[in-house]
Amino acid sequence: MKPLIVVDFDGTISVEEVSVTLLKQFAEGDWLEPYHLHVAGKITLSELMTRQFAMIRRPREELVRFVQETTRIRPGFEEFVRFCEARGIPVNICSAGMDVYVDAALSMLDMPPVPMGVVGKARFTTYGIHVQFPSGRNGLDFKATFVCDKKSQGYQVVYVGDGISDFGAARVADFVFARDSLLKVCRDAGIRHEPFEDFLDVRHGVERILATG
Repeated sequence: MKPLIVVDFDGTISVEEVSVTLLKQFAEGDWLEPYHLHVAGKITLSELMTRQFAMIRRPREELVRFVQETTRIRPGFEEFVRFCEARGIPVNICSAGMDVYVDAALSMLDMPPVPMGVVGKARFTTYGIHVQFPSGRNGLDFKATFVCDKKSQGYQVVYVGDGISDFGAARVADFVFARDSLLKVCRDAGIRHEPFEDFLDVRHGVERILATG
């Protein structure tokens, strides 16, 4: 099977949770309330992010500038993308965040472009940021749906993530590199995984997967 890497952005490619950093800086309202509703299973992932980002009423240029001044990229990511490109391994980003800040952060890097698998499409209005997310199918969230679609196309999907928005995708991926809260879920659920701290760890893991077929 052909390998394909699907990578979360917040807390995975970026060191910080960029969405949380933005909400702390700019949100007008209690942005933690929808988070607790999502953790309790009362609203979906897309509903969570839609409600939170609607609390940000700042112009696009201000957010882009803030992201580029504050965002740190996890060590080894640029080298990992080059490693995958040299071996013909596709890398796709799947984010429950907004395209505006993912694009802003990635534009600072010296590496081949990385396609957006799924990401929220942000539209700036006077009433806050309106974000449109893809729809999930068959009870799956949009990240898990994306992984399932790629598997149906004949790919062996390796998922790299860290948090609650990655749970669904991790459960349907062929292999997972996990950190933080996703690591605990993988351990508890018996999901095939390896822990990672940076993308050198991920590269070494992918090399092992390639060597063993």
